[in-house]
Amino acid sequence: TFEFVTDGAFEGRSVLLRVDTAHTVNEIVTEVVENLPSTGARQVWLEMHYRNDIPFELWLLGTESGGGFEQAQPVFQFVPSANWNKIYFNLTEFLIVMQQPRHLLFFRVALRKNLSGQFEQLDGAVFLDNIRLIHF
Repeated sequence: TFEFVTDGAFEGRSVLLRVDTAHTVNEIVTEVVENLPSTGARQVWLEMHYRNDIPFELWLLGTESGGGFEQAQPVFQFVPSANWNKIYFNLTEFLIVMQQPRHLLFFRVALRKNLSGQFEQLDGAVFLDNIRLIHF
């Protein structure tokens, strides 16, 4: 699950994803975005702010209109950052490869275990804000 928080937020409210030893994985997806440009003639960019004390992943999911076949493309793995950061991703090539009419952003955070089977850290938090898809 996720929550909207004002404490520690970038602007107003931010999305907060938490994990701990009782809940080791937290995954969320955005609402479906339909008909993004996928020929390469127009670029598609993702803009977002983030702050995190644990690594997390961003994936792009593509589905058919009926919701059947789904493709997943890893976009980026974030390393911990104590400060808020703004980042841009050019998603154009991902969309060209996927060739799907519907897309979602998928965020995944998980506690990792070391080679001894012990958790590398006991809890973690990821803050997300100002998530925007831009195409022109």
